[in-house]
Amino acid sequence: MSIWNKPVTPKGSHAIAFLYTAEQGGPTRVNVKTNEMGLNPSVTYRIVEVFHQKVLGTFGPADTFSCFVNPTGVYLVKAEPVSRKRDYWKAKWHLPAGHSHEMISIVEIDD
Repeated sequence: MSIWNKPVTPKGSHAIAFLYTAEQGGPTRVNVKTNEMGLNPSVTYRIVEVFHQKVLGTFGPADTFSCFVNPTGVYLVKAEPVSRKRDYWKAKWHLPAGHSHEMISIVEIDD
């Protein structure tokens, strides 16, 4: 089993391929810590299976990622950093009698 890692967009994301070169037998289970996948050990990642766009979960530095890979097969995922950021948006409230009021809102969201 070999693990390939390539930085991709958006910034901080990685494409990770698990390549199983055996030609016989059945699928093999891969258990690997996220920091052993070439990811930043201080970042938490959301991991998505690439072909079906299935979210596999959120994994921190000490977590173990598991998947099955078929002989002569590849399992491809994308790891995207999860961070809290501020989303600034502007809302315009329409009040009776033609009055209006603009408001700036700061909303905490998880990516």
